[in-house]
Amino acid sequence: MSWNETFKSLENNVSHELHYLKANKAYQLFINGRARQKYTADINGIIRFDCANNKKVLKIQLLVTDSAVR
Repeated sequence: MSWNETFKSLENNVSHELHYLKANKAYQLFINGRARQKYTADINGIIRFDCANNKKVLKIQLLVTDSAVR
């Protein structure tokens, strides 16, 4: 997996882009250990999402799930 982050300034959201995931598989986003949104990797195995850039965000994880995103 490859995980890229981009942002224009430290006050803005951070754009996350993950590559080399399993195509069409569901993934659960966790921020600070709490489940947030589910995403499905596209046919190229890529997921993109934005996250607030602040001191409250200490840990971001994306884990594969067994269920499909509806």
